Amino acid sequence: GRLTDASGSTVYFSETVLVFTSNLGVSKEEYDIQDGADPLSPPFTREELEERVRRAVEHHFTSELNRPELLNRLGDNIVVFNFIGRDTAEEIFDVLVAHVRERLRTEHQLDLALSDTVRKQLLDGAMTKLRMGGRGIGSHLESALVNPLARALFSRGDLRGRQVTVTGLTKTDGTWQVTLG
Repeated sequence: GRLTDASGSTVYFSETVLVFTSNLGVSKEEYDIQDGADPLSPPFTREELEERVRRAVEHHFTSELNRPELLNRLGDNIVVFNFIGRDTAEEIFDVLVAHVRERLRTEHQLDLALSDTVRKQLLDGAMTKLRMGGRGIGSHLESALVNPLARALFSRGDLRGRQVTVTGLTKTDGTWQVTLG
């Protein structure tokens, strides 16, 4: 088969590897764990975790979707990745913040800086979302930095060619707000 996008570029599936990602199998509920045991940390070994994830995927396709034939098409081609540790999460965090900075630079000719305190606060908040993988880090940055920064910059007017430093970050009534210096 082949896929052609709106601009006319064609991809042939004979030359393609498709990768599906999922968080199936990483919640306590999916394991039926008693006593609040955490399936993502000891006493579970890597092998036990992999087996639990595979069982959860199988259960999802056969019992919840009622489509075992889709699971059969995947066969044994299910890879259980390691979870994101703090070092890797910090690298992902830095890359995502760099994307925000680059976008502001490109689209608004604006230089963004974060105070050390704000960077630490954002990073600590992102670390609480590791169960959701890299998406959790991005989601936290979106709600705690990007959205409130957009509101703050919009109310400030034209700042082209300037550097803006986020010096404060607060959450009031469920809404994040930034302080610009």
